[in-house]
Amino acid sequence: MNEKGQPDVAAELWINAVREPLNVAMAEGRLHSAVKGPITDLGEGWWIPPFTAEKHPELKTVLDILDHPELFPDKEDPSKGAFIGCPAGWGCQLSNINLFRAFEMEKKGWVLIDPGSQAGLDGSMIKANERGDNWFGYYWAPTSMIGKYGMKLMPFGVPFAGSENWDGCIAKAEQDCDDPKPSAWTASEVHTVVTDRFKKKASVAMDYLAKRVVPGSVMGAMLVFMEEEQSDGPDAAAEFMSRHEDLWMQWVPADVAAAVKASL
Repeated sequence: MNEKGQPDVAAELWINAVREPLNVAMAEGRLHSAVKGPITDLGEGWWIPPFTAEKHPELKTVLDILDHPELFPDKEDPSKGAFIGCPAGWGCQLSNINLFRAFEMEKKGWVLIDPGSQAGLDGSMIKANERGDNWFGYYWAPTSMIGKYGMKLMPFGVPFAGSENWDGCIAKAEQDCDDPKPSAWTASEVHTVVTDRFKKKASVAMDYLAKRVVPGSVMGAMLVFMEEEQSDGPDAAAEFMSRHEDLWMQWVPADVAAAVKASL
C-alpha cells in the first residue's frame, strides 16, 4: 500500500507492528488516516469469564487476581493457579512470558500454561465457560470467542510502564529482557488508512469512512453470527444492515440511507 498505492483502503489496520513506517508515509503524504478507531473496545490483554467477575466482585484488577491463584486451579497441580498464555511461536507469547516474570507470578503460586495452538487456547476457554469453571488468560478483541462468552477484560491495576520497557523488554525474547517491569498491556491502535490518491478523489467516501465506527459489542456479535451460521461476507453484511439500521444510517447522508434501506 505504501510502495505501490494498492489497495486504496485498509479498513482495519492494527498499526502497532508498522507504526514507524506508517508514520513516515503519513508525514510524507503517501498515506492518510481516515479515522482512528474504526472499532471501539478493541485490544489485547488478560480476561476472565463474566460469571467469575460476578461471583468474585473483589477481583477488580489483575493484581487482585494474582493474590488468588486458588480460584483458578491448574489441572496438573491444583495447588497452583493456571494462567493460560499464548501458543509457542506467537508474538504475544513473549509478552506473556515477560509479564509473568514482571509480576512474579511463579512466586505467587501460578504456572504459565502454553495451550499449544489457537485451538487449544479456544478450547480451554470454551470448556471453562461451558462448565462454569474460572478461567484466566490472554486473548484479544473483537473476536467471536470474546463476543460469544462475554469475557471481561481486566484492568491490570498498574499503569502502562512505557514503550522503553514494553518494546525494549516485554516484547522481546526472555534472554533479551533482563528486568521486565510490571505494566498494563500496550494500547492497540487501529486506523482506517487510505492512499493519497483515494483521499484526493473520493471526498464522499472519505466522509463515510470518517463516520464509520463500529462498537466493539456489535462487531463481537457479528463475529459470533458468522461463526455460528458459517456465513460469508455478503450474508454477514446483509445481517448487519438488518440488525443495526440505527448505526449505519448515521454514516451516510439521509437520502443515501433511505435509498439503501429501500433496497434491502
